Amino acid sequence: MKMTVTAVFGTALIAVATVATAISSEARGFVDNVMAAGKKLFLEQDPHCNIPGVPDNFVWVNEILEKAVDWCAQVKTKIEVDSIAVDGGTRAVSQLLPFGHDKMGPQLKDNVQLGMKLALTFAPPPFGQTLGVTKVIAQGVYDLCNDGIERILTKGSGCTQEIGYYRPSKAKHYKEEAARSGEVALFWGDAATTIGNLVFGYE
Repeated sequence: MKMTVTAVFGTALIAVATVATAISSEARGFVDNVMAAGKKLFLEQDPHCNIPGVPDNFVWVNEILEKAVDWCAQVKTKIEVDSIAVDGGTRAVSQLLPFGHDKMGPQLKDNVQLGMKLALTFAPPPFGQTLGVTKVIAQGVYDLCNDGIERILTKGSGCTQEIGYYRPSKAKHYKEEAARSGEVALFWGDAATTIGNLVFGYE
């Protein structure tokens, strides 16, 4: 299995900060959230799907969700090492997966290799805020990474598509949710203050 980590710096988005020093988890609602620097940091309720429909080669939602924790941990490490919690920017993790599928008529071809990418952008607060406050907000962004992937891949409101197929070996028809590419914004305090963006998709 091949894995690469890439880095692309982005333009910082405008954000408003208030002074505080700790993050505390709140009860999870429909919009996942944590408290960061005295304000609620939360995910956009409806993700944006970047590609209409599922590509020719795809993965099932349950297969890719198992990778979410590891990918988010890698992105967090890159952000910490490269200090974009201070300056802002984007870090991405790319991986070549060996368990993709290719729909060939009513049947599936399994074990197809395909590339997938997770990118997390962080926009620090404007000048005048302490480094401690900025790092607290960045930690909140990390905390919502896994939930952001789940939000993108939620059936119905997210970026998925039901695929029907037939297994001749079992003489049986199946239906499962396939993953589509999408992204979700992270807001701080209110929906007018964007502090980050999470993008998941095929390469």
